[in-house]
Amino acid sequence: MRGFLSVLMIGLLAWSTPSQAMAPAGSTNVELSEVREMILAGQRDEAIQKLWKYVETNPEDADGFNLLAYGYRKNGQFDLSKKAYDRALLLDPKHKEAHEYLGELYLQTDQLEKAEALLVELGQICDLEGCEEYDELEEAIADCKGGKK
Repeated sequence: MRGFLSVLMIGLLAWSTPSQAMAPAGSTNVELSEVREMILAGQRDEAIQKLWKYVETNPEDADGFNLLAYGYRKNGQFDLSKKAYDRALLLDPKHKEAHEYLGELYLQTDQLEKAEALLVELGQICDLEGCEEYDELEEAIADCKGGKK
């Protein structure tokens, strides 16, 4: 099943034209918040499957790809996570959470300089005023530099 999902992921990431299929109005946030809770509860494989169904019908939703990437990252599937974060940022270059989480992925994979570069980008997006994503990535980088990784 994972092999199939990997092939499907590569195909989805290669899409360059928007799809007309969309989720019913109002369903997006509820579905994604429920799946986020599943990831946090350790039900990552099931959450990833649900997210695949979601991004298949919402291929232009950066939030869906960001959450898919988060699920993969929490599952230790860093290559797939990176591809999904890249897709989220292609769809929405100012997606604050995708910047933060991709920075955390870089820290997990010993790429401190890339995480620091993302922090700079995130600072420009957030304008440094009350940006939780900036604060969290900055703290993660400080922890990494302090050896707390």
